[in-house]
Amino acid sequence: MFFSTFYHACDGDREDVYTLCIMKYNVLSFCDFLGSVCSLWVTVVAMARVYSPVTVLLQVSAPLFLVVGVLYDRTSLYVIAVPLLLALVLMAISWGVRCKKRKTCYPTWRRYLFCLLPGILIAATGAFIFAFAETESNYRFIHSVWHMTLSLSIIFLLPSRNNKKVTSFI
Repeated sequence: MFFSTFYHACDGDREDVYTLCIMKYNVLSFCDFLGSVCSLWVTVVAMARVYSPVTVLLQVSAPLFLVVGVLYDRTSLYVIAVPLLLALVLMAISWGVRCKKRKTCYPTWRRYLFCLLPGILIAATGAFIFAFAETESNYRFIHSVWHMTLSLSIIFLLPSRNNKKVTSFI
């Protein structure tokens, strides 16, 4: 959110009345888009709860590929869609393996009802508003709602803290 805040504060294309640029606009833009895509990736991988050296590999290598995508075309739908789809496949496999091991649904129905469903609905509402309601005249308000809905959805989507002691791989 740091780079997003200062990227939008520096966004002089919209209105020249209030601008605050702490560094080059392109740098802020790149960091905003990269931070957004990396946040999406890290959130879904955290939801998958993969506990192994694979997690470290996924969390370190994926941002390197995301940098290439953001540098190539930061506003492309593919920059968000490809990591999201890969992360969702990873999550589905992880949850499927857990369901098979436990011989019951993972996560619990309570988690689906009280966390995942509200989180997905909030994120989908924000995406819908962003995609279909944003205009030049209401940009600052709708875009702020977009950021707030995504931030709020993450509160619901992130898994609860794991109390198991995790071995460090570093």
